[in-house]
Order: sequence, then structure tokens, then C-alpha cells
Amino acid sequence: MPVTEIATFQVLAPKDLHSEPIASLLTRGIHNQITYSSTPVYLFTESSDASSIYLISGWPSIERHHESGGSDVNKEVMSQLVPTYVTFRGLAHPSIDFGTFPSDVSVVVVEKGVEASEAIKGVFATAQWAHSEIDENNEHYRLSAYGPAEAVAILEAAGKVEGVKGVAVLKRAISFGVGGTRQVV
Repeated sequence: MPVTEIATFQVLAPKDLHSEPIASLLTRGIHNQITYSSTPVYLFTESSDASSIYLISGWPSIERHHESGGSDVNKEVMSQLVPTYVTFRGLAHPSIDFGTFPSDVSVVVVEKGVEASEAIKGVFATAQWAHSEIDENNEHYRLSAYGPAEAVAILEAAGKVEGVKGVAVLKRAISFGVGGTRQVV
């Protein structure tokens, strides 16, 4: 069953997502991931904290993701990143088919838990793409994607939900296409 990967990590100061060797290690790991998943990979930063990173991508199944995680390249990249440059915060696989995720996404709102969805009802405009599902631990997730036209308004509204447990407003930082193209936003 297709799933969407949501991996979260924190870049340790004074580094950031674009600092070396973080940028080159992530690029290497993501290119390896794309060979296993055949889907684009997006890196987002929280609107209120650029050191908080979300990797969002798709997988044909959780098992296929675990195969990738066990690869020599992935093990090497992760051992060099964690804990020297980043701390790993979490991983979820909601049963959302990533195949329809919009390629021009600028902002994503992630809601974890039904309570989070209720707490922010009516704050944001209707998303260009939105899906809700549970993950392998029966946690409810809702992802709402917004294109460039809606991005400014969504980011301005982000302050209204700051501190709401389970809600993250994310800005796209880097995307990697299936052909390996890297786009910094």
C-alpha cells in the first residue's frame, strides 16, 4: 500500500540545512532514496524555526522504505549526520498516496492528531491538495499543500497556530526530482 513518509529532524546550531557537510550528505542520501522510491523528495523547514526540518516523500510501501533504510549508503549518511549535525525527531508513514502531491508546492500544513485538526479549523484557506489518513501507529495525519499563490497568506496565518500541539506550518526549502535534479527554493 502506498504511503507518505514524514521524517523530522533538527539541525544543530550553528549549522543549517545548507551548511556543509549537511547539504552534501543529505543530497547523497536523498539520491539513494530516490533510487528505491522512484518519487520526488521535498525538504521543508518550519515557518517559525528554520532548524526544524521535515522530509516528505512517497513510498510504494513501508517495507520498501525499510529496505532503503538498510542500504549501505543510507547507514553511512545517517551515521555521519546523527548526532554530530542533526538529531532525529520522528518518522511516520500515513497511508496517503504521495503520487498526487503537487510538484509546485510552496507550503505544507501538517496536522498530527484529530485534536490538532479541530484546533485550527477555519484558520487556513482551502488547500490545493489535502489528504488525511492514519499511520502505522494509528496516529491521524492530515497534510495540506499550498502553491505559490496561497503561500504568503498561509505563512501570515501561521502565527495563529503557533504553539498548537501537533500542527506545523512548513516552507519548502529544497526539492529533489526523480531524475536527481535539485531545486533550492
